[in-house]
Amino acid sequence: EIGFGGGEPALLPEFEPMVNMLLDCGCDNIRVHSSGVKYSKAIERGLREGKLTLVVSVDSGTPETYENIKRVNHFNKVWENLTEYASKQTEDKYKAKTKYIIYPGYNDNKEEIDKWYDLTVKAGIKSVVLDVEGGWYEQNKYKVPDYIYELLEYAWQKAQDLGMKNVELYDRANHMKIHKEEYIKLRNNAENQC
Repeated sequence: EIGFGGGEPALLPEFEPMVNMLLDCGCDNIRVHSSGVKYSKAIERGLREGKLTLVVSVDSGTPETYENIKRVNHFNKVWENLTEYASKQTEDKYKAKTKYIIYPGYNDNKEEIDKWYDLTVKAGIKSVVLDVEGGWYEQNKYKVPDYIYELLEYAWQKAQDLGMKNVELYDRANHMKIHKEEYIKLRNNAENQC
């Protein structure tokens, strides 16, 4: 497995030649975390050949929320690129993925998640990734409010209802699922002691 970290690796001049070289050498498990801002022909090729997984963390369903989180105005460009990437995938249609990281205070509501799913479906994407913002989670993992657990469950169920081929829980979301009962018990004990 070969992985490229987040941000926009396609901005690096060595990215396209490196991905093409890996594909030419027979690598078939490449994962690229991208902002989706810059379209990459190498990513397109990897998707077309079914050897590359693309994960774009959009985290929003509206331009306003996107700009509040990302601090740039590329919402429409990212969805245009995602639609183009999705159209280049192999028939299984699950290698291009949109990701939704819950940022409490920014995008932590069902309406935003629903709009993100609407755009994901419209783009032709059949695979999603769910997570919770890392810094916030590390500070709050023993006192996560119930509504955050409920949002993750809602987003998971909505993916099932929409017939998504693949739903992944990344890092913190997966950790929350595994330790939910333990952490809620710790939170409730702490609240009872106050």
